[in-house]
Parts: sequence; C-alpha cells; structure tokens
Amino acid sequence: MFCLNNKSKASKAIMDRKLLFTGLCLIVVYWLLDAALDVAVFKEASFVNAVTAPPHHQIVDRLLVLVILLSFARYGLYASQSRESLEEALQDALKNAEHERAKLVAVVEAMGDGISIQAPDLTVLYQNQVHQQITGSHAGEPCYQAYRHESAPCQGCHLLEAFQEGGVHRLEVRREGSQGPRWYEILGSAARDEAGRVTAGVEVMRDITERKAAEQAVGKQAALLQHLIDTIPNPVYYQDANGRFIWCNFAFAAWLGKPRELLIGRTIAEVAPAQVSRAFQEKEPAVQETTLLRGDGELRDIIFYKSVYQEQGGEPGGLVGAIIDITLRKRAEQEIFGLNAALTQQAVELQQVNRELEAFNHAISHDLRTSLTRIYSYAQLLQDCEGTTDQDRASYVQGVNEGCLQVEGLLNSLLSLSRATEVSLKKDQVDLSTIASQIARGLQMADPHRSASFRIQPGLQAAGDQQLMQVALENLIGNAWKYTARAPETLIEVGAVHSGAETVFFVKDNGAGYDSSQSDDLFKPFRRLHSSTDFPGNGLGLATVRRIIRRHNGRVWGESSPGQGATFFFTVGT
Repeated sequence: MFCLNNKSKASKAIMDRKLLFTGLCLIVVYWLLDAALDVAVFKEASFVNAVTAPPHHQIVDRLLVLVILLSFARYGLYASQSRESLEEALQDALKNAEHERAKLVAVVEAMGDGISIQAPDLTVLYQNQVHQQITGSHAGEPCYQAYRHESAPCQGCHLLEAFQEGGVHRLEVRREGSQGPRWYEILGSAARDEAGRVTAGVEVMRDITERKAAEQAVGKQAALLQHLIDTIPNPVYYQDANGRFIWCNFAFAAWLGKPRELLIGRTIAEVAPAQVSRAFQEKEPAVQETTLLRGDGELRDIIFYKSVYQEQGGEPGGLVGAIIDITLRKRAEQEIFGLNAALTQQAVELQQVNRELEAFNHAISHDLRTSLTRIYSYAQLLQDCEGTTDQDRASYVQGVNEGCLQVEGLLNSLLSLSRATEVSLKKDQVDLSTIASQIARGLQMADPHRSASFRIQPGLQAAGDQQLMQVALENLIGNAWKYTARAPETLIEVGAVHSGAETVFFVKDNGAGYDSSQSDDLFKPFRRLHSSTDFPGNGLGLATVRRIIRRHNGRVWGESSPGQGATFFFTVGT
C-alpha cells in the first residue's frame, strides 16, 4: 500500500509538469496561429503587431479559447493518468491475487489430504497432487464419471446433500490399490456467495486405513473380551454413573430372566421387581455374601462383588458387578454338616453298641446261662425220675418249659434290638394314635379280666418308620401295662404336648414307678430297676426304644417316683 501511494504522488507530479508544459505550448501555438489568421483573413495589422499588440477584443477571445483548450487538455491528461493508474492498480491486484493463489495452492498441495473442487454441476475443477495420486487426474470431468464410472450423480451423493442442506457431509469408501485395499474418509461441503448461491463443492479425502485397522483391532479385542465374559458362568454386568446397564453377559441376562437387548440402556428398577433390584441399587463397592431372588423368583445364596471403574481422567465412570452363586456350595456344606452330625451320631451309637455288646456278653454269660442251667437241671431231674411222683415230674416239665420261654423271650428281645439298629428307615407320616389303639386292644384281649382303661389322644402324627415306631410304642405301652399290674385300676395315657416348635409325645401310667436317681440305668440293656420276681423281663425294652428314637434324631427320657407311676417322653426329629 505504501508503494502504491508513492507511485500515485510521483504520477501526479509528472502529470502537473506535463500539463504546465502542454499549456504553455498551446498558448504559444494558438497565439501565433490566431495572429496569422487575423493577418491573412481580416487583413489587419502586420503579423508582428498581431502577435505583440492585438486589439483588446482579440485578446479576450484568445484568452477564452485558451482557457477552454487548457481545460480540455487538463481533462485529457487527468483521464489518461487515471487510466494508467487504474491499469497499474489492476496489474498490482492481479499480481497480488496470483500471489495469494500461489500461496493457497502451495498450502493445499502441502496438505497430506487429497483436496478437490467441483463446480455446482459436479465437474471437477481442481485436484491437488495427493488427490490425483489417489484417484488420478480428472479435471474437467464429472466426478461421478471420473470416480465411479457412472452416467449420473450417485444416489445419496454427499456433495449434493451439502449443496441442499449445508454443513459437512461424511462418507467412507474402500478403494483397491497396488498395495491392497485402502480406506478413505471423504468430507464434502459447499462454497456459497454472498447471496447464498452454491459456487463450488469442496472435497477433502483422507486416508483412514490405519485408523480403520486400529478400530478393527479394537473391535476384535472387544469382541474377544465380550466372548470371554459371555463364557463366564457367573453373572457379570457394567453400569454407568447413572445406574444404566452398559453391557452384561448372557449369564446375567439369564439370571434376571430378560433378553440382553432389553437390559442395555435401562436401570435395574426398570427391568426387575423391587425385591430383586434393591441389592443392585447400592453404588458403593463391596463384597457381600447374601441371599438374592433370581428373576424366576428362586431365592439363591450368592457372593455379590461390586467395583467402581474409572474413566481416563480418573473420574468415577460407573460400576462393575459380578454374582457368584454359592447355593450348591451351601447345600454341600449343609450336607457335610449333616454327614458330620450323622458320623458323630454313629460314633455315639457305636460307643453305645460297644457298651451294649459288653452288656450282651454279660447277658450271655449270666442270664442265658441261668436259663440254660435251669433247663439242664430240670432235664436231669426228669432223667432220674425213679421214685418221683407224677406231680414232681409235672413240676420238672414246667420248669423246663419256663426256662425255654425265658430263653425265647431273651432271644426275641435281642432280635428286636438288632432290628432297631440295622433295619433301613422308610420315613413316612405315622399315625401314632392308631398304632397305640391297636396295641391297647391286643393287651386287653390277652387279659380280659383286668380292670384297665386307655386314654389315647386322637390325631397323633410323626414322621418316621412305621414298623420301628410300632416297636417303640409296643415296648413303652407294654412296660406301662406290666408295671400297672398291681394297681387296683390301670390307667394308661398316650398323648402329646407342644414345647415351642417341638412336639413331645408321652406314655403315662399309674403303676409302680421307679426311683428317679436311677434314671441313668433306665435305658441301658439288661439293666432292671425291679426284681424279676415282682415284674418279669429281660431289660431290653427301653434300650430298644432309645435305639429307635435316636435313629429318628429324637430324644427319650422318663419321669417317675416310686409308687406314683411313670411317664416316658420322646421326640421325633426330621
């Protein structure tokens, strides 16, 4: 701009000098010509006089004409100078425009992206070198014909969309090259004039092959990671900071009983009832062992893991959760606990069996030998029956018979005790009231002359083995029947009472009773609290009862006082 101003000032000075010189020349020439005309045409004074001393009116005329001529000369000179100035300015503007264009072209050529300019009719006007290297040189050709070999604009052309809608429109294309396929991102936009009319379309073509390869690699890694997560049998899920599910594996979707597509983008409260979703709404990280309702309504034992993950900037991004179902493990632990309890019970029973074996040895060596000795003695007397009466022989035979009955009773009791130990349990609902009534009727039929009454509570039910429970009641009611033999009026009660959630059954009588200080010996085999002459027996009945009740995971005990009757209680476990 400074150079232009200096040029203008210099041109104006030159013009002023030219104008002054031209004016002087015109004045001189016109003055001489007018003097010559006056002499030649009007025959006035001599030429010298006409030049040096013309009349006053001629001087005025000459000066007026000279002013007019000088004005025209000045206008012409100024017009010429203005045209020259405008031409110089135009040349300068053209040079500046060419310079700017060269700079713009240099910038465009230096860019790593391919750039092309299309006319509104999609004719290619310009391509930089990068664009030509990618697509070839196609200036002057329609872009759809040059790039796609089509006879008409492509459907959904991004440039036409930019012409119609404005903005920048994006397109990804795949092109085959000498080194394999390449991916390009094309950005199209419209150039408009001040009136908003489209003057050209600009395309930027960028090689995104490496980015696509990176995206594909990331996509493969993400797909592999998701596949690995989907193969995990435990439910796993991700939530954003607002509690909405970002992703989950198939196990989690199956846990909630919902398709995975229905879960993504929703909160747990939107897809699960309150009793299920409550455990998921806590956002603090935790490791918790609890019980949780599954989507199908089944209550499961689980370990619930929650962890907060962070975004790249370190800000909390959301929550990762995992559920480990430990229901089977819990059941296995309970089974192991039950097995341990059973083993403990078996160990206790084994100790008891060992003690009973000791008692059994005592029975074999004492009770059974006593009966066999009695039988042998009476048999010897029968063998040496010379000089004896028939009454004596009948007494000997009765003694042998009673000894055999004692042996038979002892063997039956041992068999009953063995069955109570070895028989397999077949648990079912047992009607104890019916069994007790049947036993009572059998005892009354065996001794119809005895004055006795039974009070049996109806509806007594227990979960146990039918045969073993019948053996237990036969022994308990049979003992009550035996020890009430000397009572003026026999009364036997069978019923149950409730102690909290436990049902306690009982058999009560008004018989002889026993000393409670001897309760420890009550259920031991072959231990009798009364003499066999007062109340015959072999001491195995209550031992058999205890064995049966223990096999039913129950307890048995007695309460009594001498002469006040006895009450035996028992429970039946599950």
